[in-house]
Amino acid sequence: MTKLPMSWLIKNKDEFIDALMHLSDSHTIGSGFLLQEECDDIIFDNFCEWLREVNNKTGIATLMYIDDFDPKALGLDEFRKNIRKDENTDK
Repeated sequence: MTKLPMSWLIKNKDEFIDALMHLSDSHTIGSGFLLQEECDDIIFDNFCEWLREVNNKTGIATLMYIDDFDPKALGLDEFRKNIRKDENTDK
């Protein structure tokens, strides 16, 4: 998705938003994002930065999706810390 030219996104705005909504749903419904590992965070950070760029360059409203992909907004560090704490307590 990030390789698509901005001109394509503008021309196919509805299809782009639909794909973005499906991607958002697949990442958040059922808490799938909790399976995201720390090494994957950079991918999602870059994707969120790209969404900001798309918003700024095309005027397509993509900022509302950032919290669905941003590891910080999703609280993944805190979740991982609690998981590690629980794993260490169980030993």
